Amino acid sequence: MNPHILIVEDNQITAYELKMLLEYQGYDNVETCDYGENAIKKAQKNLNIPSLYILDIGLKGHINGIEVSKKIKVINPNAEFIFVSGEEEKIRQARLIEGVRFLFSKPIDNEELINAITQLMPLAT
Repeated sequence: MNPHILIVEDNQITAYELKMLLEYQGYDNVETCDYGENAIKKAQKNLNIPSLYILDIGLKGHINGIEVSKKIKVINPNAEFIFVSGEEEKIRQARLIEGVRFLFSKPIDNEELINAITQLMPLAT
């Protein structure tokens, strides 16, 4: 079974483009949400919990992508994260966090993103 991937992005166009890119690559269990609070709620479900989160650092709402990842890690210690941001200051802050493996500036290089996803969540064959 292919991994469940949740794209947490408040820009609907970016979220849609990422979802289409992943589906084109063969990832067929991809969802989107626009607020960090919604991502945490999805992590708390007992069924079909996302295993990979593509998180925008600068989300709308009361919680940013970095805080979302910390809360999700408590719920699901095996969760993996890829962080994205269009703001250089947020990228600098994220680089200081222990355990951040993949961090991309917007606009995202699709090939690099797919390579990162493949390393974290290879497709089932």
